[in-house]
Amino acid sequence: MPLDSIRLPSIKSYAELTRQGKRFRTPEIELKILVPAPDGQHRMVVRLKRKNGTAPFRNRVRRQLRELLRATRNDMAPAWILWSFPTAELKRRPREIREDARQCLIDSGAMKG
Repeated sequence: MPLDSIRLPSIKSYAELTRQGKRFRTPEIELKILVPAPDGQHRMVVRLKRKNGTAPFRNRVRRQLRELLRATRNDMAPAWILWSFPTAELKRRPREIREDARQCLIDSGAMKG
């Protein structure tokens, strides 16, 4: 799945996701999800800030979340997903964040356990 194919198509799409998406939280992750996706495609946005860690760390987190979407897209209905993180340094490793994100998807009902 190329990177361009999982980005939201426009700013209006982002606004729709933030306005209409259902919210699920853990201490380090907030998930907003819009199911079914308006365009019938899996789309994802990761919102990280500089305070969350160094650039290589933030990139690793993004890669882990993209890989999670690639690995689980057959187990879930098409959805638009927004991952966001608190404005503080993240204490967990990217793989642990990926597992938390997976659990969020299960808890939201978007993915089967």
